[in-house]
Parts: sequence; structure tokens; C-alpha cells
Amino acid sequence: MHQNNWSFIHSKLYALCRRQSLLIAILILLLPLSAVANEKLFLLQGSQLYSLDPLSGSLLENREVGDANLIQPTPGGKYIFVINTETGLGEAIDFENLAEAKPLDFSIHAPLQGLSFSPMGHEIYIQSNQGIHTWNHKAGVVSPGETLPYPSIQGKPAFNSRGTRIYLPRQRALEYGLLSNGSILRTITIPKGIENWVTAPGGRFLWGSGPGGLVIVDERRNRVVENFPWKDVSPPIFDGAEQYAWILADSGKALQRLNIRRPQPQIVQEFPFSVQGPAPVEGTQGVWVATNQNLLFIANESEEKRLPLPEESPVKALLTLQLKPNQGFACF
Repeated sequence: MHQNNWSFIHSKLYALCRRQSLLIAILILLLPLSAVANEKLFLLQGSQLYSLDPLSGSLLENREVGDANLIQPTPGGKYIFVINTETGLGEAIDFENLAEAKPLDFSIHAPLQGLSFSPMGHEIYIQSNQGIHTWNHKAGVVSPGETLPYPSIQGKPAFNSRGTRIYLPRQRALEYGLLSNGSILRTITIPKGIENWVTAPGGRFLWGSGPGGLVIVDERRNRVVENFPWKDVSPPIFDGAEQYAWILADSGKALQRLNIRRPQPQIVQEFPFSVQGPAPVEGTQGVWVATNQNLLFIANESEEKRLPLPEESPVKALLTLQLKPNQGFACF
């Protein structure tokens, strides 16, 4: 009798395991589809934040955000920080529902020149003419921390993937700083006019941009490995597949695409006017850019979509954002 009961239990456990395995396999197959469904196009225009479908460009939601002029998503994409850099006031708006928001107050008695998250989102680094200020962060709630002993910088710093180093733009130089004690580990020489830095996927290479062009630094070898002396280059935007970097050069009149691993430039589109963006769309190898009248979706060297902007006021920011629960534990 005992053996028969055990055989019955064993058969039930086996059937349950098979069903669970099938469910896990289905979930794995659906993960890419979920990632696409969890991507949105965000547009900051006038006093409104718009959420759009990244494939069609159709309007999903909008929210009044006053005089905000800066958008910065948390590393996991759960919140979009929308801030007025003059006052330091703003909101942490929920990715999935623009009606849900938490108030933000980054008052530091000086205008904000930039805002960056640590890789996991626990810390926020605020730039001003007073230096770099740290703020603590968890789930859209912030509190002031300490001021790092780095003098004011003009540009945007980058961070390593572990959140232990900061890379500071200087005049014709890039400084490697240690966040734990504020020391400078080393300084390398770079071309003139490189002001904004970002860490490329994989963490080894640093991409710098600015009026002097685009520069790629090998962080391990401490030297410049690529230098594209274009005019007035925007910070690179990496697509969700971590395959391409998209940039705007010539003051927003030339859209360039570079393979991240073999960065040979390809001019995708040239414009007779300046555009904003680019905002890559997952799985399409295309991007949205904003003109003074329209949203343009560009892929394969052709303009595939043209949509009127929601209003006539200037576009302040345009970006695509994915909800990534496995990134940014402090902020989801």
C-alpha cells in the first residue's frame, strides 16, 4: 500500500514538473515580446509629457509637468524623473501610468547642470557650479547625501558598471575618480571639445561627445582608440539590442549610426534643419527624431513615418524607454 501511494505521488510530481517546464519554456519565448510591449516613446513638449506607442507613434497618455525641461529615467525604467533645472523641483512619474507620480525636490541653491544615476540607481549625482552632489534614492523617493570633493565640471560624467568610478570631463582631459573617497586615480589626454561621457554596453569603452566630435576611450588601456572629428556631436544613444549607437552630428543635421563593436560610421540621414533625438525602437533598427513640426521615424536610409507633433511649442526631449525589472534594484 505504501509503495502504491508513493508511485501515485511520484506520478503527480512528474506531471507537475512537466507542466512547470512547459510554462517556463513559454515564458522564455514570450520575454522578447514583453520587452517590446514594455517600451514607450516619451516626448517632453511645452508643459506636457507625452507617452507614445514606439511602433506607430500613436498617443497613449499625457501629463502636465509645468516648466520641466529635463527627462532622466531610472536605470530599471520604472520611473521617469521630469525636473525643472532652475528650481530643482519635479516629479518621479510612473512608467506604466503617467497619472501616478512622486514629488522631487533637488534644491541645492544653484541651477542643476546635469543629473546621473549610479548603475543600480541607489545614488543620484547632481551637477551644479558648486560641484557634484550625491542624493540617496529608492523607488522614486530621494534624500540629500554628501557633496563629492570634485570641482565643477562642464559636461556629463560617466560611471563604471559597478558604480565605483566616475569619469569626469576636463579641458582636453578625462579624469578617473574613485567615488568612495573622492580621489583621482588617473588622467588621460583627449582631443579638445569633448564634454559628455557615457559608458557603452559591456562597460569597457567610454564614448565622449561634444563640439569637438566623438571619441572612444578604452578604459582598461587608458587611451583613445577612436576619434571622429565631426562638428557638434550629441551624446550617443545605444539601442536596446546593444548593437548600434545612434548620434546626431553637425548640430543635429546629420544622423549617424555606428556598430558598437566595430564603430565605422554610417550616415543614415541628413537634414536641412536641426532635429532632436534620436530615440531607437527595439527590433526595428530605426529611430524617431523630432523636427520643429513633426516626428519622423527613420530606418534603412528612408523616412518611413511622419507624424505631426501634439502641439506647436518647442520639443525639449525625446527618448524611448524600456521597463527592465532586472536593472536598478533600488528603483526597478
